[in-house]
Order: sequence, then structure tokens, then C-alpha cells
Amino acid sequence: MLRAGKAGIAGLPLPGTVLLLLALLGNSLAVFEHFATGRDAQFYLGSYVAVAALLVWAVKVPNPQGKLCGALEYLGREMSMLIYILHIPVGKTVDWLAKINGWYGNQVYYLLRSAAILLLTVLLVLCIKTLQKRFSK
Repeated sequence: MLRAGKAGIAGLPLPGTVLLLLALLGNSLAVFEHFATGRDAQFYLGSYVAVAALLVWAVKVPNPQGKLCGALEYLGREMSMLIYILHIPVGKTVDWLAKINGWYGNQVYYLLRSAAILLLTVLLVLCIKTLQKRFSK
């Protein structure tokens, strides 16, 4: 569906920076919705705003330049499947360690949990990829 409407999307009068700001605003709205409702949900209105803005940005700016873009491209092309597979066991391990250390009910833990899971999962996948390259020679 996105590919079929590519010409129309590319013609939208929205600069790339506005789309990235909309994505940031969408993420902020999702965080606000989470705390305002006091419950966990898989999808918030802000999530849809962020995803739509990022998809339009990806069509309008197909080949962004810079070190960050190169790193994100590598992460998506080479590591995304393993990150997807391993983030759940890493999250369970982080929760288990938090329970052992008495951090599980702490608000700071809940604020840092997602970032810790992301960072640890990416580091684990980097280690796996490094070992894979080393032993495949």
C-alpha cells in the first residue's frame, strides 16, 4: 500500500524536519497517554502519529546521509531479526535481575527498563555478529 501511493506521499508539502518533529511529538504523546491513563497498552494514538510520520519521512527522504543513518541502516539490515527474537528473553532476564536486587517495584527501574533492554539486546546481537564473523572465516 505504501509503495502504491509513493508518488502522492513524496509530493506532500511537509519537509523532513517537520516529519521528524511529528514523530517526536507522537512519541511524547504516547508517553503522556501511558501516564495519563495509568495503564499499559500496546498501542496509543501517539504511536500511530509517530509511525505515520516516520513512514512518510522514509518515502520523502529515501537515502539520508550521515553516520547515524549508516548505523541505523546496518542495525536494520543486519541485526533486526536477532534483536526481534532476543529482546523478549533479554527483557525477562532484566526483570529477573531487578526482582533479585529489589528494584522491580521502583519507578526509576520502570523508566529505565526499555532503554536497558534495548541497549543490552543490541550489545548481545553485536557480540553474536562479531563471533559469527570471526568463526565463519
